[in-house]
Amino acid sequence: MKLDPRTPTGPIGQQWTKAKFDFKLVNPANKRKHTIIVVGSGLAGASAAATLGELGYNVKCFCFQDSPRRAHSIAAQGGINAAKNYQNDGDSVYRLFYDTVKGGDFRAREANVYRLAEISVSIIDQCVAQGVPFAREYGGALTNRSFGGAQVSRTFYARGQTGQQLLLGAYQATGGAVLRSWAKANPDILVKYLQAYVEGLRWSLDPRNKNEATRLFTDNLKLPGEIAAATYAVAADPADGLAKDAAFDLEGFKNVLKLRADWTGAAPGAPEKYLDLSYYDRALKLVNAQ
Repeated sequence: MKLDPRTPTGPIGQQWTKAKFDFKLVNPANKRKHTIIVVGSGLAGASAAATLGELGYNVKCFCFQDSPRRAHSIAAQGGINAAKNYQNDGDSVYRLFYDTVKGGDFRAREANVYRLAEISVSIIDQCVAQGVPFAREYGGALTNRSFGGAQVSRTFYARGQTGQQLLLGAYQATGGAVLRSWAKANPDILVKYLQAYVEGLRWSLDPRNKNEATRLFTDNLKLPGEIAAATYAVAADPADGLAKDAAFDLEGFKNVLKLRADWTGAAPGAPEKYLDLSYYDRALKLVNAQ
């Protein structure tokens, strides 16, 4: 029996860079023609599903736990490593690669570990963009600590809940947001979008449209009938499903700001600093006026 790891050819530091260049590209207009199945909803699966969805592919993410938050990634509470070398203590992509291979008793696929070390810098940036509340210095810069016997400080962390916060960041990555400047420059477009979204949500959650809404799952996502029905039931659940009229949970957001203040040591900011619901309120008035 031949064991083939199917890793790219070439020097280990260039294997995945060369492989990415050799891969065939997909035209943006054709991405919706492809459906990608992601098995697992932990950090790797949830991040892959969110990223592929943003790129325009049809994505189906499956998990076998009773809840996606039961993923084992939630146990990774100590932190996440990246070769950013913020502390200027000699860290590098190669050092992170070496430490990871050695820490794994030389059992890992070295090409994949090198690729992980390469993109570790971008992973941290992605997590920050998704809202993961990493610990910071008093000046606002991300802080690091030495963890797991490493001789350099490369671990980014969110108190003792890093795994949980990383998962929450990946799960909310499909949420929509626009810059205030863009909203001020395009108010009508934004209001019409929100109006259409609320109207579609009301139609979808109306019990009279249950069968037709479920059929959309079977026709467009090619789901079996029983899975489509179960998916609709989850989405329409009054407690844990889609929020009525896409309403923003202001009290929950205030709690998030309080938790972030606990981590940063700063006073919690006012919600108005981070959001503007005036466009949503205008859209809701238009929907109710019909």
